[in-house]
Amino acid sequence: MKHLFFASVLSLVAFIANAQVPKAINYQAVARNSSGQALANQTMKVRIGLSEINASGATSYYSETRTVTTNALGLFNIQIGSAGASNVTGSFNNTNWLNNTVSHNMNVELDINNNNNFVSMGSQELVSVPYALAADKANTANIASSANSLQYNAVSSNTPQNGDLLRWDGTEWTPTAVSTGPSIQTYNFFGSIGSVAPGGATPAWAFIGSTQTVTVTPGQTLNGAFNAALGTTTAGGTANGYLSLCICVQKDGTGPVTPIYPSAYAEFSITGRASTSCAGTVRFSTVAQTGVLLAGTYKIGLGIRNGSTVQLNNNDFMNGYIMIY
Repeated sequence: MKHLFFASVLSLVAFIANAQVPKAINYQAVARNSSGQALANQTMKVRIGLSEINASGATSYYSETRTVTTNALGLFNIQIGSAGASNVTGSFNNTNWLNNTVSHNMNVELDINNNNNFVSMGSQELVSVPYALAADKANTANIASSANSLQYNAVSSNTPQNGDLLRWDGTEWTPTAVSTGPSIQTYNFFGSIGSVAPGGATPAWAFIGSTQTVTVTPGQTLNGAFNAALGTTTAGGTANGYLSLCICVQKDGTGPVTPIYPSAYAEFSITGRASTSCAGTVRFSTVAQTGVLLAGTYKIGLGIRNGSTVQLNNNDFMNGYIMIY
């Protein structure tokens, strides 16, 4: 007796290389006889074949056989490409789903008597579900944008060599050989801290302790951290004012002493003597912008701004480091 096979297909193909995401197609169908009655609670074999269709014709690339048992409604479910199949030929995981110049067809065969006598139930083209169409659009956009940008910044068109690193030169990310790239320079700072006079209504930044003169190029980064012991013998301390501590730079050694992040330094007060610290990072570029300094020659070190009404005259030592790379 000829058996008809009415099936609805739900498919989801995982393209992301993640061990927790299975690469498989969910397939659900109902087996019925020629009278339309469901083949309930029956064990049978199902053979699934996948092929590519292009201008030259059809090319079969994958086939698997599974033993299934229908439920009371004749329904069965399988995951094409998952473990548990027999008589597998080809590789499901090597399917090039991203090739939009071909279509994929699925052929279904049934062996209801389990005697390896399979009857074809026909074939149908695999089509996209709505979210897959959205993913295809997003993937196309990402491929186009990622080819020339990284973190929304331009990437050089220079061809990278094996072992190169991407370095930001202030305008774009550029492949740079490790041997020719900027080296890491480390400067250590330490020493006693002298008196720091109150700055009045508009206190200025000033270096405390030792400084270092450096020349930085576009794409380099300054990173550092400091600790300092500051204090005053004046009763009440700096309760009626504030102090600011930050890594500071002075362009060409003659301009104003400025913090590397002008709007994000810490403000604090001291009664007696206390240990305080700061840290920060800034990049250098050929273009002035927020969070970026122009490349050039700078005097660098730990800076303080005394916005209180008392003199800091009970200070101790400062120490820290600055790295430029």
